[in-house]
Order: sequence, then structure tokens, then C-alpha cells
Amino acid sequence: AEVLIDQAMREAQAQGRFGRQVELHLVRVGMAMHVGNTRLAARELALAVTLAAPRGMVRPFLDIAGTIANLVNDTKASAWGFVLPEE
Repeated sequence: AEVLIDQAMREAQAQGRFGRQVELHLVRVGMAMHVGNTRLAARELALAVTLAAPRGMVRPFLDIAGTIANLVNDTKASAWGFVLPEE
């Protein structure tokens, strides 16, 4: 599955399809969470947010809200680059 996702990501990047890139990063979030790799899941979520935020994309995140909630609950605040130590 990872090979197919990598191929689809390269195609989406080449075609400038940001929505598809966000979706693929979120698929990777789910895959990483499935195997317990919260570090990778957090990285993929951050990449998805970086692509989606300037474009106002919200729906893909709503579709996996439960997975995102689990990820946030399973990680320390310091794991998130956008969280300050005092927060």
C-alpha cells in the first residue's frame, strides 16, 4: 500500500493537486496510527495541515476526526512543532 500511496503522491505533486496530497497525507496518518507509530502520524498530519491551511481545506480532517483525536491524545504536547513548551 505504501508504494501505491508514494506513487499517487508523486502524481498529485506533479499535477499540483493539493487536495489529493492532503488526502494522501491523512491516509498515511491512519496507517501510522494503525501500527502505533505516533511520531510518523504526527509528521504526516503536520504536512497535511501545512498544505491545507492556506487553501482553507477542512473537510478531509473532519473525515478522520477520530483518528486525529486519538493521535493528539497519544502524544505529548512537545511532539507538536506548533506547541510552545509553556502551553
